[in-house]
Amino acid sequence: MALLEVTVEQEGIVEFSTKVTTKLQRVYEQPIGAIDKLRHSIEPEVTYFYTPEIDQSHLPDFDSNDRIAEANLLEYALVQRFTARFDQDDGVPTYRDLVYLRLSQSYDLREEAEEQPFSAIRGELTLLPTNWAKLRVDSTFDVDKGRWSKHIVEADVHDLRENSLSINYSKDLDQELEYGSLKLNVAFLKPVYLSYEKRYDFEETESLEDVLGIEYRQQCWSALLILRDNNIDRSVLLSFTMKGIGPVGGVSSGLGGL
Repeated sequence: MALLEVTVEQEGIVEFSTKVTTKLQRVYEQPIGAIDKLRHSIEPEVTYFYTPEIDQSHLPDFDSNDRIAEANLLEYALVQRFTARFDQDDGVPTYRDLVYLRLSQSYDLREEAEEQPFSAIRGELTLLPTNWAKLRVDSTFDVDKGRWSKHIVEADVHDLRENSLSINYSKDLDQELEYGSLKLNVAFLKPVYLSYEKRYDFEETESLEDVLGIEYRQQCWSALLILRDNNIDRSVLLSFTMKGIGPVGGVSSGLGGL
């Protein structure tokens, strides 16, 4: 299977990409616990990206996102999936990717990259053992330095009643960044809903921000109180929302620095 995509930007820059992929798969008919069937697939991919070098000096330049970089590279990847089939009582089966694993690397075809044409190796892993739990890991191995240079780990647990817990951890050795966050939503006190979020800088060993939310919901309206405490100041925000209308007012106040 081949995919072709061409994107034309407003300034006349053309981004071109094409992908060639295929799939090899095997289905295991023997039930495993609640799983009625399990499919294992292997999907090799080869993708080519091209963006010409265009003079953009006349455009505003606030950060790196304001420039479209030149690209002429070939990416090759191998994807593996384990997909489960669950037969329901109504006869309509449901499916879920239990495991998704993608390994990829790119080769830069530009002349200025001929001394180090190979990119870092990237590994992406997603685990969905249940409908209410998810784990995602995204890591990069620097082949030139011989080390794992970047990690992103995300975990999420939730139920159907809006209770949830999310954890995020990121580390980048090249940028000297190490960051974590936690989000908690509590709904078992209905009609009162609580939320808490914390962000922490492990590199500087300091808390970045704590946010506490208290929301009272009724059928036609709700009121939300947010208390925010970060390394700059403290603040409180009270807002009101009408169903079908949206926010209708609120009040906020700063509580001074730490």
